[in-house]
Amino acid sequence: MGSIPTLGTNEIRLLTDLSTVTAVIRSGLIAGIAWIVLGSVVTASLGRDFAAIPENRLGAPSAGFVSLNVAIDLVEGISILWLYAAIRPRYGAGPKTAFIASLAW
Repeated sequence: MGSIPTLGTNEIRLLTDLSTVTAVIRSGLIAGIAWIVLGSVVTASLGRDFAAIPENRLGAPSAGFVSLNVAIDLVEGISILWLYAAIRPRYGAGPKTAFIASLAW
């Protein structure tokens, strides 16, 4: 069995660098916005039958419900980008690392 990877001081420094944190938050917000747009498109195209079910209020969601979902999607975007930034020093940049982050998340 392999050993559990640990973070070295350079990797920890990378995660606490202000420019890195700013980039992660900015990129995470962009990912969250993309998530909101894609989720809206999928819900609008595939969720019509579900929204039409009697006694289902998802066809006309309240402002609080929409706001909560937007906030959650933005936090999800930031968290997945933070996870990618955290494991990038260990696994290198690229799609493999993004895939690993998506599975872990």
